[in-house]
Amino acid sequence: MKNLYIDYNTGGFLTPSISLNASKGECDIRGESSTYNAKEFYRPVLNWVRAYIQEINQPLHFRFCLTYLDTPSTEIIITLLNLLKTYENNGGQIKITWYYAREFVGIAEPMEDFIGSLNLTIQFVPFVLI
Repeated sequence: MKNLYIDYNTGGFLTPSISLNASKGECDIRGESSTYNAKEFYRPVLNWVRAYIQEINQPLHFRFCLTYLDTPSTEIIITLLNLLKTYENNGGQIKITWYYAREFVGIAEPMEDFIGSLNLTIQFVPFVLI
């Protein structure tokens, strides 16, 4: 299975950099996400995760470091978290780390509420913007 890398700002408007490493099970989504068409931008990510679950079926560690999420991007991230939760419910091992800027705590708070409803374990790690 191939790795997936999407450079920031390649999908139009503000898009995060995405690095999904199949051999290590390491996944990073970093930056700002306010894309013209979030469904199209994140489609390769969701397809990659589905393929990883079917083909590799090994532990996954997702790291999110997003300083901004618009509503369509938030909906896709929720879809991704639901996919990871289903994987976990079916015996898959996942670890999720969510880095958030202390200055933008408003991004983490809604996700904490939603994640609580999914019963997902996520480590929230604050950082300071420089």
